[in-house]
Amino acid sequence: MQKKYSNKIVEKIVELGFSVSDFAKSEYKDNVYNITRIQYNDTPLNFEFAELPNSFDYFRYRHNLFDKKYTLTALSPSSGNLNFVRTLERFNYWIVHHVNRYIEEEKTPDLWEESNFEYEEFEFVDINFDENIAFTTKEKLQLNKGLDILFLELKEKYNLLDEKSKFVENEIKYLREAAERTNKIDWKNITITVLIKIIYDVAKENLDVNSLFLLLKSTVKIIQLAS
Repeated sequence: MQKKYSNKIVEKIVELGFSVSDFAKSEYKDNVYNITRIQYNDTPLNFEFAELPNSFDYFRYRHNLFDKKYTLTALSPSSGNLNFVRTLERFNYWIVHHVNRYIEEEKTPDLWEESNFEYEEFEFVDINFDENIAFTTKEKLQLNKGLDILFLELKEKYNLLDEKSKFVENEIKYLREAAERTNKIDWKNITITVLIKIIYDVAKENLDVNSLFLLLKSTVKIIQLAS
């Protein structure tokens, strides 16, 4: 592959919010094509640019799907070829619809494994929010478990769109960071304000306000903001 096209791949990776170090480039030749392979980290996810033997400028492509077997697609298009711009569009699609889904699955916590997802089985730490001291490591772990459950339950039950999901995620991230830098009394006051803000914002688009309050009540039970 010519350097001008190879550089365009780097630009696309950065444009999509990744570091170039997240991907590895390799080249090989099969019976027909000069292949440039782009692999996402140390995973089975690869995208291959198959350069036509008689041209620097036209390609076919194939890639691994994000499915149970990481299926490798057949070369596309099945007949004819694509210029580099069109092939790069397919690379863009692969990252958005396969690499990003892989990343989302890897980053999603398994709440069944971590906390059995049953509040009554959770090994509570007795947190005194009237103390003007920092949280212990165990206390912060408990706070994070409660916040994890709150975010995933809100996202799944109320079908939060990207913008709303990002809003809730940012608010919860703010609470996590606050637990690292504030004392227990201040964090309790901050959290009550943020939880009210979240429920108000989500409830604007959901009529089932009562279930929202029940969800927040369960979260408060885990975090132990109230008895």
